[in-house]
Amino acid sequence: MGNRKSLAREEDGKPKQKCYNQLYRYVDMHGGGELLPWIRYAKDNGDFSLIDELLDTKIKNFMHNSGKGKMVAVAELVKVRNEERNAMLSALKRKKGKGKSGPNILDNFNQEGENQGDLKKALKLLEGGGRRGEADSKYREVVWKLDERGNMGENLVGICLLQGTAMHNQLARRLIIMYPKLVNDIFISENYYGMIEITINLDKFE
Repeated sequence: MGNRKSLAREEDGKPKQKCYNQLYRYVDMHGGGELLPWIRYAKDNGDFSLIDELLDTKIKNFMHNSGKGKMVAVAELVKVRNEERNAMLSALKRKKGKGKSGPNILDNFNQEGENQGDLKKALKLLEGGGRRGEADSKYREVVWKLDERGNMGENLVGICLLQGTAMHNQLARRLIIMYPKLVNDIFISENYYGMIEITINLDKFE
């Protein structure tokens, strides 16, 4: 399934990590991780070939379709955002007679390789030709695998932004240069969307 583990509760009600998440092996929440010495070397020497190779061999596997992304039902994203409330919400829906959900048509599509563009067009037609606008779409492109995210729904760029040091910001920029679609997929939790606007200055990526 993946490395994203369920959360337990501390006495103060805050979530705590039950099991080690493989994502934090590369960048952890304490200023360390396997990638930090290499991004420091790259910055000091102006040679990014080693860090780029590490990102390609170690980090690419955390993403769908080698960083190109895949379409995921918004309902699945909502489920991830509200995983600790799912039991209560499901009980409420069953009580109201709304416990059943429609099939996820994405289950029958192969989203690898060159099929992605055609899939997006097909989904647009199935949803009424896009007349309701992008905000009403039932599907969203996701790059970082849902079960490979950190405890707050973040990908590796998100962890770097949460740390906020010069080295972490340099690593975040490198990740987005190599995998541009990550910039729209940093957090699953809506609680952190504002941080993306505040922290990322896209002019620095040019």
